[in-house]
Amino acid sequence: MGLFDLFSSSPEKKIEKAKQVMLNEHHQAQVRQQAIYDLAQFDNELSAQALIERLTVNFRDTIKNEQERGWVRSVLVEQFNERAIDPLKDSLKNASTGSNTYSVSGIIQVLNDLLDHEPLTLLLIETLTALAPSDHRTVELRQQLIDALDDREGDIVNALLPYTVDHSDDIRIKVINLIEEKLRGVEGDHSAIIQALISAMIDPFASGRTARAAANALIRMSANLEPFLEDLEDQVPEDYVLEKGFLRAK
Repeated sequence: MGLFDLFSSSPEKKIEKAKQVMLNEHHQAQVRQQAIYDLAQFDNELSAQALIERLTVNFRDTIKNEQERGWVRSVLVEQFNERAIDPLKDSLKNASTGSNTYSVSGIIQVLNDLLDHEPLTLLLIETLTALAPSDHRTVELRQQLIDALDDREGDIVNALLPYTVDHSDDIRIKVINLIEEKLRGVEGDHSAIIQALISAMIDPFASGRTARAAANALIRMSANLEPFLEDLEDQVPEDYVLEKGFLRAK
């Protein structure tokens, strides 16, 4: 690019050029760092969106990757602050249209700094429940969202129930254990949760480890399965037995 082109190009083109440099892991680290600085100097919605895009990709050099994502998070929180919230929300909600390697953990970290607990929890639930448990393209995305909900309070259990029969066994097991953990010591009618765990346990497409995870969760919950005997129909997993309405390991 010649000198005349440099000064005549539009801010949009300059932002796009800086973004492409920032997202190219084959550039030297200091070159990418300068691109991050340049995008911060534009200080507008387009440059914020470009910086957010850096949070969604991971480079193979994990140390440099986290360092650069940390710089971006600092710029978004300290400089853009509330102006970054809507672009961050949009990126989170539109994550399902990205590639299979699209990462939202960095976006969630920034939103955690900018939003109160309840609004962010609701946003995470809304984003997760828009993703079908059967969609093999969004497995990694669902995992990240479920991980983000792990240590949060709110109506999380009901949002997680459909994922007890997820396409991914890893998600099934993660959700089963998380549901049981959040219900531990909580009084109330858990019939819908028990039904979901039974469905996960006897699902013919479930792996043995998923069935065992569901069975063990029911045991830890001391779940009374008497009302669900018709659903079970002798489908208790091997190495488990049903006695007087309660499941136990042999």
